Amino acid sequence: FSQQVVIEETYDESKGLKIEVKKMSDVTKGHQLMNAFYAIVAALFAGFLFVFCLQMLLFVDLSIESGATSFNKDANGEEDNSVHWFTVIGVAFSLISFSHYFAEALVIAGAFISDAYNDHPLSRTFILSGNKHGHIIIEWVFLCCFFLFPIIAGSIALLAASDKWWYYTALTWFIGVMVFFGIFCFCVVFYEVGSCYAFVANRDDADSDYILNVLKRCMLLRQRRRMSGYKTSTGLARNVFTNSEQTDRAKASKIYKASLEVKTPIWARLSCMPGFLYTNLSENPKTIHTIPDVQDYRPFLTKETWSLERIFCRPEPSRYITIVRGPGALTKGQLKSSVICSLLSMFMIIILVVGFLVWFGMGVGPIVIFLLIVLAFSYDSIRNTYNLIKLGGDLIDVREAKKANYKKKQEGVATEGGGEETKEEEAKDEEAPTPATRRETLTWQSNRGQEESEAVFHIMQLERHYEATDFMCWISFIVELAAFFVYPAVALFVIKDSSLGTIFIVLSIISNIRWYMNIVTAIEETGNMDLVGGDTPEETWENKARLNNIVGSISYNKSYRGWRILMTSLGFAFIAILLTTFDSGAVSTAAAPLTYLPHGEWEYPGASLDMRYPTCTLSKLKGGFADQSTMLDFAWLAGAAYIGDNETQISLDTWFVENQGVTDLQDMVDEFRSREDPNNEIAVKFKLISVPGPEPGEKTAIIMIRGTVNQFDMLADAQLWSAAALMQWLRGIIPVGEIWTEIFPDLVSWMNAVASTSLEKVAFYKLTTKFAEELKKNSDFAYVQVTGHSLGGGLSLITGAQAQIPAIGVSAPNARISGKSYDPPIGWHDINKYGFNIIPKHDIVPKLDDVADNWQQIGCNAELSKSAGFCHFGVRSICELMHVCGSGSRPVFCECYTAYEYPPPTSLTGNQADFETLCPKK
Repeated sequence: FSQQVVIEETYDESKGLKIEVKKMSDVTKGHQLMNAFYAIVAALFAGFLFVFCLQMLLFVDLSIESGATSFNKDANGEEDNSVHWFTVIGVAFSLISFSHYFAEALVIAGAFISDAYNDHPLSRTFILSGNKHGHIIIEWVFLCCFFLFPIIAGSIALLAASDKWWYYTALTWFIGVMVFFGIFCFCVVFYEVGSCYAFVANRDDADSDYILNVLKRCMLLRQRRRMSGYKTSTGLARNVFTNSEQTDRAKASKIYKASLEVKTPIWARLSCMPGFLYTNLSENPKTIHTIPDVQDYRPFLTKETWSLERIFCRPEPSRYITIVRGPGALTKGQLKSSVICSLLSMFMIIILVVGFLVWFGMGVGPIVIFLLIVLAFSYDSIRNTYNLIKLGGDLIDVREAKKANYKKKQEGVATEGGGEETKEEEAKDEEAPTPATRRETLTWQSNRGQEESEAVFHIMQLERHYEATDFMCWISFIVELAAFFVYPAVALFVIKDSSLGTIFIVLSIISNIRWYMNIVTAIEETGNMDLVGGDTPEETWENKARLNNIVGSISYNKSYRGWRILMTSLGFAFIAILLTTFDSGAVSTAAAPLTYLPHGEWEYPGASLDMRYPTCTLSKLKGGFADQSTMLDFAWLAGAAYIGDNETQISLDTWFVENQGVTDLQDMVDEFRSREDPNNEIAVKFKLISVPGPEPGEKTAIIMIRGTVNQFDMLADAQLWSAAALMQWLRGIIPVGEIWTEIFPDLVSWMNAVASTSLEKVAFYKLTTKFAEELKKNSDFAYVQVTGHSLGGGLSLITGAQAQIPAIGVSAPNARISGKSYDPPIGWHDINKYGFNIIPKHDIVPKLDDVADNWQQIGCNAELSKSAGFCHFGVRSICELMHVCGSGSRPVFCECYTAYEYPPPTSLTGNQADFETLCPKK
């Protein structure tokens, strides 16, 4: 709609009839800017949809835990260690179906972004197309959703002097786009299904037009297309460019015979197919048309349109018609550059990925295996590159031969009566061409415009050799419905996840309508779009144009396969992680003991005063050790949550050797859990200790929440913070993404509210918050604090904000975006008031969710290639704080030197040489 092509025919007395073709655009810069911003808002919604799809996959995988894994209880209340395979397999099948549904939705979302950017040409043909005011109505609906309503909402908020005016504007903007996307999706499904119905109803006049009969034929058509056996022949061919089809001349070309590849699936090779299942068509195979054939979309590649980017990013197989002879033919340099670029693209991709594998420390074996896998998946690309090399060589030889022949003719080599000799010499010249001078080459080039244009193009022929019978179609239809609809739905309701079950049923109904009334199948079976119908020629043309746009951008969009593979792979990867926890459940794993040096004989003096972290001493933290509270102590306490229950008091006495009254209160934890979690169903572990308060006789209770120790904890991390992390990623890739940050908490809370049943299973913070609130009411404690590392640190920040107690997280995921998803919700004011996060540099975990105002970044001495995971180790953080802030009165341990490569501590007795004996490196 932004570009116009005008063809003008005029008559001039001196020049005669003249035809002019003008290309023009009436789009202003302001209009382009507005369309660009429309696309950004549409991309925001599409990104939100992508995040929602991933969250749903996580919810589905976590549903396996309920009624499917070793965390169940039998009739006697004992732990059931068996795997309930009925629900496991049922949920797995639902994941396959969900992946299909989400891939379809993301394809439509991609078309929605493109439509918004290109001035919504597809939307114009959707709504009220038969109404004379339909075009006006859709323009107003689009403008209101994408522009007017947000501006009005923001203006009202400004008039009310609200500081949150942009929040209301952005939220209204998002909701408006979401509403329009719903309309867009409804129209896509409506026109796809309606067109398929029209195709099938009009396909054979002898068949009944009764609605149930047409629906039956739609289903049979779809199943026959999928279940039949086919033979595919592909190759490159040379022919005049006016006929790029599968003519005899094209198939007789030398390059076609050299590049021909025939793919016959095993099921199409069998000669013993039962007659009641398949009909053998091998003697007279049926040619099946593909969507590209029906659309006949074949752009030309000439010397003017050629570019290296087209070669580097060309689709496989490419449908370009490459002009190789005649006006516009590719030059010799362009042909050679195409070959070099094709080889270079494969080499660059391989060397880049291998470089990353080497950087991550992968060995030779895994790299070789990876290369073999890449080569196996790149077979088609390698074959096409080989054909391109061969084609380029052949064309260059032919051109050199023709230039040599032209030279001989110009010199009078061809004489009368020497016709036979001349033909023999010309044949020899084509086999062994001779070089020409630059002047002669230019002369030959100047006459190329008189030659017949010739092109190289890709052709494909699809033939049906075995056709599924009606009986086979019905059997496959019943099996598909049972395996991918009925069985998964029953499994989801059996595990009492009604929210997921309801969503699954709704999406299944919508998607199955598109699946079995499939417009792509209808077009491929008929070979054209003429059956779409219309009351007038204009209406028929309009319907065909709309259908062509829908099929090209949505129904036959090749990105569907990529989305489907991505969603399915991620879903089953999550399942694999969860299944590895079946044997161990959610049991605690004790941390390896540290090797402490004799107290008072060794210390880390700390860095120079001007290099220390400003928060080495947490002097404003209430309770604990008052002005002597340090980050080092809290980092150690966060790590102490991993220590076995029987070793806690021993470790406390070792660390707080100069502080009396630090006591393990595991009995209080056990008593609380016996009341609130009698069956030990909540997979969170925490400890409680008592330390001296700031005033004599006061005590401070410190809750220490254990972090991630197994795969189930990893899934809990993902469940609680994946939505926020993905929204951060979305913000990073969308232009001016930062402006939408204010509405991210709402978007995340909406996503999590859809599957609140699943989220409830990892709401570990509810137990720790309730425990903290009980401790606040306990008169034995003047203060209550909470700390933890990793998952434990994230739960600590949530618990601190909800219970309104000081919380210190070490390498903890944050809660600024996800805060509204928790029960009760927490705002960033509470997080800023009660939370503090210690964040090692390059650690990826504390980058989940947006960090609040109170945090301290500390260093990490791990190699950059391994820093994302290695900087997350809690002991390494303790060593970093010891090295920079100093160990003070705390004992030092060997692991800082032996495991994490920090400098050795300083001897207070002058026996520095004894350190290597006490702490030998392995």
